[in-house]
Amino acid sequence: MAEPGGGMSSFMKAALVVLAGMILVGTIIVVAGWMWWKKNQASITQSTVNAREEGIKIGKESSEQECFDLAVSQASKEPKFTQMISNGIFLGACLEASEASEGFCANVPRDTEFGRSIGWRKERCEELKLDQNICSTLLSIVQRYCHEERTRLGKSK
Repeated sequence: MAEPGGGMSSFMKAALVVLAGMILVGTIIVVAGWMWWKKNQASITQSTVNAREEGIKIGKESSEQECFDLAVSQASKEPKFTQMISNGIFLGACLEASEASEGFCANVPRDTEFGRSIGWRKERCEELKLDQNICSTLLSIVQRYCHEERTRLGKSK
């Protein structure tokens, strides 16, 4: 400890240096993220619009299962972050426009059933041989679709 009137302790100096470093790194990350977004915003926005339009078009001629299979195929070819976003939008739009598939939503847990949902996603991702993050994103869309959108759209099977 520091003597009374002797200034800051070594611990306090180290803590301030670490805190300053964390603030600096955080600022760099935020600025880099903002610059990346500004550079890529137009292409990302356009790719999401295109993905939705393509999903609706393909969905009108496909079943739910065909939409899902196509999204899985796309995900295994291009596992990038921006592609993951577009692929998820494609899948949601395709499912909405598609014909119901027998058993497509069977055994699909609600996304609010956390334990069951995690186990189901893990098992399905292993079956599909997809990256856990990319696969989980697709499966969360399926969960929401099966338990919210499908009924609203009047689909059954």
